[in-house]
Amino acid sequence: MDQYNTFLWLHLRKCGGQSFRKSFSPPYIQSDREDPIPFIALPKEQWNDALNNHRIPLGGYDYKRLLFAKKFLYDEEEFNNLYKFTIVRNPYDRAVSLWRYLMNTREAHKLPGSRMRIILKHSFSKFLSHIPYFMESKVSRSFATHVAPQWDDLTDMNNNLLVNEYFRIENINQGITILNQKLNTNITEFSHINKSLRNSYQKHYSKKTLKQVEALYASDIENLDYEF
Repeated sequence: MDQYNTFLWLHLRKCGGQSFRKSFSPPYIQSDREDPIPFIALPKEQWNDALNNHRIPLGGYDYKRLLFAKKFLYDEEEFNNLYKFTIVRNPYDRAVSLWRYLMNTREAHKLPGSRMRIILKHSFSKFLSHIPYFMESKVSRSFATHVAPQWDDLTDMNNNLLVNEYFRIENINQGITILNQKLNTNITEFSHINKSLRNSYQKHYSKKTLKQVEALYASDIENLDYEF
């Protein structure tokens, strides 16, 4: 196993992905994200980035990407020897970030009915109420993979965690020392190149939206031990 196949970073959407790529490439190897190539035609060192690309469909494993990697990309010994990690984010904060980001992307225009987009753009609650539809229909793969819970991607069918470690984006610089040791890098600071420019996420919540987020992301809140 060469130096580029000693770790697997799973990118959870709106959890510092662009910042990680800027800070840790190399050793993280990027592929063509706009015109993706199937795994079978890619060199192994690009499999990690392909796994992180929503444009490559994984069928029933779209929201179980680490399990996909374990079952279909690597043999048991390879997978066990990989240092597998991710960066997580407070689900309450992430939900607001998803709403503000997704409703201002080109993907929003692909949603059925322009009126739906207008409603969603101006209503956090309406956006949250449509998340199950986004995930089930996959009418937009970008929307679907963005709004998916974090915990599902990190676990197998028995809820067993498949990463060796996860870092909280809220204090990611505290994890730099560990990542430098594991990845043989010398990064001094995590580059926040796409950090949201907004006020505290709590201001966007009502009793209704609080209940909605806690229902949608119950597994993240409980298993990643986050509070409002």
